[in-house]
Amino acid sequence: MIHAQNGDTDALNILILRFQDMAVGLAASLLGGLGGGIPDAEDVAQEAFVEALRRLPYLQHPTAFPSLLQSLVRKHADRITRRRQFRAATALTLDDAAAATTAASFDGDLATEMAVSEMREAVRQAVRDLPEAERTAVLLFYVGDQSMKEIAESLNVPLSTVKGRLHAARTRLKRRMFTMSEETLNEERPSATAQFQGRVKRDHQLACSSRYHTPMPGEGPQPPPDWDALERERNAFEEKLLAGEPLDRKAMRRAVMMIVWDLNQYSTAADLLNLYLARPDLTPPERAEATKLRLDALCLSGYRGEYVRLHREFLEWLHTFVGTGVMNEIAPDGELMLWAFSSYSYWDLWKTFGHLEEWLTRAGQILDETPKTARSRRERYYLIRTRALALRETGRYEEAWEAIRASGNLSDEADRDAFSPFWRIEMKQMWDFAFEDRTDSFTERGEASRRAIVEELELLVAAYLPTLDPNEEWQATTVASCLNTCATLLYGVEQYERAWAYFERQLVTGDYSYRSLVQAAATLWKVRGEGVRSEVVSLLQMAAVRPDARPGWALEWFRQMKEFEGAENDVQFVAAMSATAT
Repeated sequence: MIHAQNGDTDALNILILRFQDMAVGLAASLLGGLGGGIPDAEDVAQEAFVEALRRLPYLQHPTAFPSLLQSLVRKHADRITRRRQFRAATALTLDDAAAATTAASFDGDLATEMAVSEMREAVRQAVRDLPEAERTAVLLFYVGDQSMKEIAESLNVPLSTVKGRLHAARTRLKRRMFTMSEETLNEERPSATAQFQGRVKRDHQLACSSRYHTPMPGEGPQPPPDWDALERERNAFEEKLLAGEPLDRKAMRRAVMMIVWDLNQYSTAADLLNLYLARPDLTPPERAEATKLRLDALCLSGYRGEYVRLHREFLEWLHTFVGTGVMNEIAPDGELMLWAFSSYSYWDLWKTFGHLEEWLTRAGQILDETPKTARSRRERYYLIRTRALALRETGRYEEAWEAIRASGNLSDEADRDAFSPFWRIEMKQMWDFAFEDRTDSFTERGEASRRAIVEELELLVAAYLPTLDPNEEWQATTVASCLNTCATLLYGVEQYERAWAYFERQLVTGDYSYRSLVQAAATLWKVRGEGVRSEVVSLLQMAAVRPDARPGWALEWFRQMKEFEGAENDVQFVAAMSATAT
């Protein structure tokens, strides 16, 4: 537990594995059984886990983590129950995205599928029909994978009482396919797959990378944010929704952004937006913005339902307003579909669900139909750039190259938002990527061309950085991004001395990733050698405990880096790359 408090990735993995079944089992029992409730139970457990891990470094008694997690599961389950009660009395407009549908795979014909489905539902119904005390004991024992002693401690009842409840439940269930009951309940455990653990780790990493968890160089650990104040703000928003109080679009958006980006409670945000969308008096712009925010929240939550269908239906609904001027407060008619489509996360999900070609076609159509105005310039740039990345991923390098050239041309349009210099810098990086795709970059001619791209990039960065104010948050991030772009491309063409100069400046900003830290360490080792061993070890250790690090892959990547040739088995370096904060 102490190792987990200090950010040990392996310890955090063990912690999640140890308590995930208990958390989901407890959530299922609080939500009234299994019927359609396991997705809800996993959402409850996931958000409780993220909040518990967020509070872990500040926990005075680490052994209290199980109790903390249980209390958070109860809190989040209580909110789900209240929302259910509200929804029971209202009819939701648009599609209810919270009702996630998970496709099950079966061997055999349709009749077999139906038979298995009916048997599973019979088991769930039998559990739902148990008395509440017996149902809770059964769910904690079979789904939560808790021992009888742990259940007794959790419920604050004698061990003999738990034994009695389980015995009584088994006796009842034996009359209703007890053997099938055990198998079905055990299959509901999160530990049956790695999906739950992966979602918790991803959400925890996002939380750790927020502004609350990234101290600047020279600073110690930052004090914990006022989580209670954030929770109160979230609760006040929920109370307004449940009470039907007036809530304008700006207030709704501000509250949702706080829940998503400060509390990292994506499923909660999506659920609360469903309550908002239940209001019959919403204007089309209010409904459109809330639906897009809901899609964003579902995307971040790891939604396992028919995401592409939801997004497609939203696009079709929105298209009915094109040419009417109704949505002008969100986007002009010609830019409305661009507004609804240009999100990096969307294309990734279309790809995940096997619809990448449709996404590429839609993206091309929307770009063709969107007026080339100064207002649409930024969204067009990001959609063109995302489309280029998608084309690269499918191996369509010539089309990707043309898309990259098109996005580069945008920097020559009227510079309404002062982004042109940064875009030109980004384009040099994209050109370098495309150059690798289209030529043999290891030939003498190819290497010379790549170095020319990097030299042009350095000139652009040198002219652009003095115009930025590092005291402004977004501009500070841009400074770090520009420095990293130069460092990475110079590293790629083996200009190590110049690369280290940029890496060194980037490290001072405090804005860096796991990959940039490892590349910086490799560069420093290459140019300075043994004289800076302690600094290289320190950089590798910083990389190893980053939330975006992947421990097994990290060590393998380190050993393949030519800059560490001859030192790939160095005891200090290997220990650093395998290190955890202690």
